[in-house]
Amino acid sequence: MNNFLRFWFVLLFIFWGFDGVGQTPTPKECGTREPTKEEMIEIIKQEKAFKQSLGTTNNLMGAITVYIKFHNVLKTDWSGRDISSSISTILYYLNQRYSSANITFVQSGAIDYINSSNYYNFDSYCNNINDEINLRNGRDVTNAINIYFVGTITYGTDCSPINGYAYRPTQLNPKSNNIIVIRTEDIDWNDWNSTIVPETIPHEMGHYFNLYHTHQSGGDEVSDTPYDPADKSCVLFCTWFCSNYNPDVRNLMSYYHGCRNRFSPGQYQRMEDYGKTYRTNLNSTLSQRYYLDGLRRILINPTTSNRLFCGGNTISFDYGLYGEPSFVNATSSVRLYNSIGGYYDLGTLITGQNFKTVTIPTNITAGYYDLKIFNSYTSPDVSSTITLYVNGTTSGIATGSPIASQYALATTTLYNATSTCAGNSIALYANVSGYDSYWWTRNGANYTASSTNSSLNAYETGNYTLNMMKCGNVYRSSNSIYLNFYNPTPALTASSNGATTDFRLATCEGSPVTLSAGCQSGMNTLWNDGTTSSIRYINASSTRDFFVNCNNYFCNTGYAPPVRITALNPNVQSQRNGNWQDATLWTSNLVPLNCQTVTIQTGHTVNVPINDAKAKNIILNGKLNFINVSPTVKGKVGLGI
Repeated sequence: MNNFLRFWFVLLFIFWGFDGVGQTPTPKECGTREPTKEEMIEIIKQEKAFKQSLGTTNNLMGAITVYIKFHNVLKTDWSGRDISSSISTILYYLNQRYSSANITFVQSGAIDYINSSNYYNFDSYCNNINDEINLRNGRDVTNAINIYFVGTITYGTDCSPINGYAYRPTQLNPKSNNIIVIRTEDIDWNDWNSTIVPETIPHEMGHYFNLYHTHQSGGDEVSDTPYDPADKSCVLFCTWFCSNYNPDVRNLMSYYHGCRNRFSPGQYQRMEDYGKTYRTNLNSTLSQRYYLDGLRRILINPTTSNRLFCGGNTISFDYGLYGEPSFVNATSSVRLYNSIGGYYDLGTLITGQNFKTVTIPTNITAGYYDLKIFNSYTSPDVSSTITLYVNGTTSGIATGSPIASQYALATTTLYNATSTCAGNSIALYANVSGYDSYWWTRNGANYTASSTNSSLNAYETGNYTLNMMKCGNVYRSSNSIYLNFYNPTPALTASSNGATTDFRLATCEGSPVTLSAGCQSGMNTLWNDGTTSSIRYINASSTRDFFVNCNNYFCNTGYAPPVRITALNPNVQSQRNGNWQDATLWTSNLVPLNCQTVTIQTGHTVNVPINDAKAKNIILNGKLNFINVSPTVKGKVGLGI
C-alpha cells in the first residue's frame, strides 16, 4: 500500500469512529432493556410452551396489517421537527424492511401533536424522572402501535442520549408495552434522514416484534445471526475487516449506523412465531387488551353466565372501548334494546373505568333484550351485544313466558343412555340457568325438593320433567325425558308332577319338567346352555343345575341363582319305623313323590298322621298306620307276603 492510500485509510478509520468535537456525544442507538441470562432462560421456556400450546406450524398468523398512531412532541413555541412530511418515508422503510414478515404498516388517523418543552427533552429514568407515564396518559390509542416522536431522549442513571427504545411483547401481551419512543433532533452524524428513519425506527420495531440485539450477551436466540462483538472500529465502508468474528454489519438489530438494511430469515421467523403471535394474542382481561388493526370497537364481558333476570335485578360487566382516548366519553351509555328498536337507558359510563353495574327497570315489559353500549362520539366498527331475557312486572305481579330447557345426554355408570340396570342411577343436567330455584317431577308428582341446582341423579323408571321458578313465576320445561331402570334378575321357576319351586326341584327320573324364566319386557333371555326361549321343557335324567340371565344393550349382569333339578329313582323303601313325612325314614332321604313306588319293608310300621302322603304305588311288606285320618288311596296298594 503506498503512503497516499495508507493516509486516507487511516483518516477514514479515524473519521468513522469519531464522536464529534465540542458537541453532545453520539447517542447510544437503543434504550430497549436487555434481559439477564436468567431472565432469558425463562423467556425462552415461556416462548416454547406458548408456541406448543398453539401448535408447531410456522407462519401462524400469516399476513397482517398494522396501524401506527403517530404522536409528535414539539416545543411550546411549536419549534422542533414536524414529522408530517416524513410519514410516507417512515412507512416506506417499515414496509420494505418487514415485507418478508408479511406485515404491512399504515397510518392510523391524524398526527397527535403535543406542545410541551418538558416532554420535548424527554427523560427516561434520568435524574429519577420518567416522562413516559405522564406523556402517554390520555393519549395512547388501543387499536394501533403508539409511536411517540420527541426531541431528545436521555436514558438511565448516567442520562446518556439514545435514539429510541421499545418494549418487547410478553405472553400476556399487557397494554403498557404498546409503545415506541423515537428521537427527532439531529445530533452529530446520526441525523433524521440517514439514520433515524431508515434504521432506528425499523430497529425499534424489531424489538416491538420480539427481536433482540445481535450483540446481546448470550446471543439473540436466532440461529442464523452470527455473534456480534459490536466493535465499530472493525467496520469500514460497511465491511468488517477484523479477524476472529464475522458479524452481519447490515443487520438492523446491530449498532452499525449507516449500514443496516435487513433482517435474517431466522429473525423473520422469530417475529412470525413469537412477535406477531404475541402482539395479536389478545389479553383475556379487557382492561389490558389492545389491537393493531385500527378498528374502533366496544366489547362487553359479563361477570356471570346468567342470562335470565327479573325487573329490578342488577347486571355487572367489564367493558372495553378501543380506539382513540376520546372514544370513551361521558355520554357513552348502557342500553337495553328490544326487538322493535325501543330501548331503556341504564346509565352512563365513567371515563377511565372498565366495570359497570346497572339496574333493570322494575316496570320493564317481559321479553328478550340486547344489552349494548351506545356511544354518541361515533359508531364503532365492531360492537358486542349480550342477549338476555327479562321477566318483567305489571302492577307488582311477575309476568313473562318460560324459556324452554333441553336436557344434556343422560349418563350412567355403564353407558351414555337413558336406560340402565336397577340399582344404578342416571344423571340429568338441564342447560338452563338464571332461575331462582329448580325441582323435578316424576310421572307428574314432585320427585325432589326445591333447589338452586338443576342436576338430578334418578334411580326409578318414569317420566321426568324440570320445573323452575323466577320472579315468583313457576315454569315447566317444554320437554320431558323418560328413564328406564331394568331388573336383570329373572323370576326363574321349575315345575314337575304338580310341584313348583324357584330353588330345588326333585322329580322321578324320566319325568317331564317345565322351566320358566320371567324376564322384564324389553330384555332377552339366555340360559347357560345357550337356549334363548323363556319357557323350555326337559325330562329329568340326572341331577342338573339350570342358570338364566336377562340382558339388553343397557343392562347386562351375570346369571341369576340356579334351580337344581334332581332326578330320583322311581323306587324307594322304608329304613325303619317312623312317620311318612320324615325324610330320613326313606332310602332317598326325601319324602316320597307321587311318581315313586313306595315299599314298606317287613317289620317296619309307617304312620301317616296327616292326609298328605303321596306315592305312585305302595307295596306293604310291613304295616301302614293311618292316625286320625281317612286315607284316600290312588294308585295301587300291594300287600306283601
